[in-house]
Amino acid sequence: MGDSSYSLLLVANDSDDVELIRELLTIKKHIFPSSLTVVSDITEATVRLKSNDYDAVLFDLALSDNDQALDTFSKFTQVTSKIPIIVLNSIEDPALSSRAVKLGAQDCLIKGSFSPDLLVRTIRHGIERQQLRAHLKETSGHLHVIAEGNVDGILFLDRDRKITYANPAAQTMFGCSSEELIGSPLGVTTLGTDKTEIDILDKDQKTRRVVEMRFSESEWKGEAVFVASLRDITRRKEAEEKYSNLFQSSVAAIVVHDQDGQIFDVNQKTEQLFEYDKTQLMSMKVQSFYATSDESRPREALSKAFSEGPSHFEVDLKSASGKVFPAEVSLSVFEVYGRKYLQSIIMDITERKRLERLKDDFIVTASHELRTPIASLQFSMENLADGTLGEMNLKQKETIVTCFRNVTRLSKITNNLLDMSKLELGGMTLKLETIDLNHWLAEQHDELKEELNNCNIALHNDTGTQSYSVACDVDMMDQVLRNYTYNAMKYAASQVSITLHVGKAPDGCISFVETQDQPFVQLGVKDDGPGIPEDRLSLLFNKFVQLDRPFGGEGYKGTGLGLVICKEIIRLHKGYLGVESNSPTGAHFYFGLPQCDVMDAK
Repeated sequence: MGDSSYSLLLVANDSDDVELIRELLTIKKHIFPSSLTVVSDITEATVRLKSNDYDAVLFDLALSDNDQALDTFSKFTQVTSKIPIIVLNSIEDPALSSRAVKLGAQDCLIKGSFSPDLLVRTIRHGIERQQLRAHLKETSGHLHVIAEGNVDGILFLDRDRKITYANPAAQTMFGCSSEELIGSPLGVTTLGTDKTEIDILDKDQKTRRVVEMRFSESEWKGEAVFVASLRDITRRKEAEEKYSNLFQSSVAAIVVHDQDGQIFDVNQKTEQLFEYDKTQLMSMKVQSFYATSDESRPREALSKAFSEGPSHFEVDLKSASGKVFPAEVSLSVFEVYGRKYLQSIIMDITERKRLERLKDDFIVTASHELRTPIASLQFSMENLADGTLGEMNLKQKETIVTCFRNVTRLSKITNNLLDMSKLELGGMTLKLETIDLNHWLAEQHDELKEELNNCNIALHNDTGTQSYSVACDVDMMDQVLRNYTYNAMKYAASQVSITLHVGKAPDGCISFVETQDQPFVQLGVKDDGPGIPEDRLSLLFNKFVQLDRPFGGEGYKGTGLGLVICKEIIRLHKGYLGVESNSPTGAHFYFGLPQCDVMDAK
């Protein structure tokens, strides 16, 4: 169609019919501007169609007699497939008109019986329908391309549920070619919009696939069809089955729940441990497992894990029968389809706690039993060494000194074991007193230098003219400072620095602080040795861990309990402690205590 008029081609050889159509089009020129080209035979019409663009063709079936009219028209449509054709017939013959439409005509008009309005309307509707068909064909072509390249299987089904089309992905799923699938029934009784899972065996009955199927109703090539979308979920189902097997066979109780504690799933171990069946558990919250009457603790644990990530803690839990038992709980977050859930992995540690108590009892008993004979040996060796029990030659004195050093070492190990047991079992009581930390530290510095034969121990006080007081158990603080300093001396290249300053608890420290806004006084001991490898830092302050640095620290390395004892002492004082090291530039061990008050130094 041009910018202002329609271009029409009339194929007719009756001059009266031609003039009539011209007149009718002229009458409607104001609403349907058009130009009409007239040809009298098909050959000339074909030539015109090849050299000119027409919006519509008016074709008179009377060009041939009735027996040949449709054959002539059929040949003509082969060169006009993209142009709408309006057939003109001399008589009203519904059968002939219907056949003409099937061959490609947009509509049929009976000559001499149509008005100007009907003619124009029929031509315009024919053009619009042809444009719509072209659009649908183009869209169908796009849909076909999409279906062919889709990783999901696509099937088209007719009303009898027989397959009319199968894309390559569907052919792979069924293990059949398109020819084998087309015409076969799908075998699904209900065609609904909900997802359905079906099992598919290939034609050799060897490969089984689990397929997720969804239906929708559409149109294909002018006919209503069902479209089945098939997604191969075999691997997902296998993974789910493996997870389910692991989930159910776990020796730990596993509970899946939300942030509020509402339970969504449990494994068999959970039913056994808490003495509820799954139906009961699914209506409960995990908070009901906790033995404490204070519900804020489990709520805080769930909220913290949900917002900050995995957490791990020990807590007393209870079963349906009221049995209370110690448990180790690991909380972690996972996401399914955009929604977050919590997973609680629960281990009953009753037996582990029993063995730990037996071990602690043995250590305490053995240490107590060793103390008396060790003290007796130390006393006897001192008397031998100073000549109280008679003079000894040089070789004997050297032997006694070595024995005395080893007995002293054994005494230290015994004391550490006893201190550790007391701290863990709550048998050590704080004897708090308020001390001037500056004055105390100066005294400790002098004593340490004397004990360590005037080794290079530097003291730095960053508090300026102010003196700070703390409430502490002085003997315990002596033990922490000496532990830090002795460890530092093992690895120092030239000197150890003891520093006092005021500040907040640093990131990464082990904190037992109750009030973060409270001011703290921090004491640190730093050596200039080789430093501590980064992968060892997280292991410190654990039982029986040795500071095995690559250089220095030769000889006796202790029990591996010193730093653990320091941690327990600081825990009692509600302070913080930690270690920093940028290997190989030395290590800095520190601890902080709550400040009591501030006063001007005199």
